[in-house]
Amino acid sequence: MRFDETECSSGSSKKQIALWVKTHVASDYKPILIKKDGWCN
Repeated sequence: MRFDETECSSGSSKKQIALWVKTHVASDYKPILIKKDGWCN
């Protein structure tokens, strides 16, 4: 499990959280983006 801080959109100074979870299925390894109201507006 890994948490990364990432931009809301390319070149944006606003941030969101990407949660990466690795399982035994390779195709499951993709981020779940977490952002509270107002973080990316």
